[in-house]
Amino acid sequence: MDALNETVCQQIGTYVERRPALVTSASGAVAVDPLLTLAGVDAVRDRIPAFGSKFAELLPGQQAGVIERQPSAYFTDCLAPILAAAGGWRTAERLTTMAVIPCAHLIPPEQLASILTAWAENPQCREASGMTDLAVTFWTQATHLQFHPAWTAFVKRVRELALDPQWFQYEELAAVIGYKDGTNVS
Repeated sequence: MDALNETVCQQIGTYVERRPALVTSASGAVAVDPLLTLAGVDAVRDRIPAFGSKFAELLPGQQAGVIERQPSAYFTDCLAPILAAAGGWRTAERLTTMAVIPCAHLIPPEQLASILTAWAENPQCREASGMTDLAVTFWTQATHLQFHPAWTAFVKRVRELALDPQWFQYEELAAVIGYKDGTNVS
């Protein structure tokens, strides 16, 4: 990026601003422009802010598609809103697989609670059958966050919100974090 002068960066920025976020392939499939993965690169975004602006304009599912291609710490701020926007069980599972899991190792400790809160508070996330396993995968991938108290708060909250005490208790996650009777023993 340092090799590009300011004029070239401005021209690229103008190109990005004018380019549609969604592109159509030769087969007719519509997808998010793969060029937008550059929004996750700090050096690119610093010199060409249009990448960040264009990414911010995408819908949550479209953002997840960009994140899936190129996970970045820059995208972790978007994870809670992506989960909050999930409008169906399979959508919740897909968005979690596309965005949350690939970024798990990049999430700073101060963001974990908001991500898990969005997960717990959205019934489409909380009550999707695959999400209980994805919670364990998330915990496994976020090794630097495994002792964070947000995991205990999450299990407690999903259990409070469960409509049926036999379903969606997140037993698997409770087991790996050592959750017992409302406490975390790990």
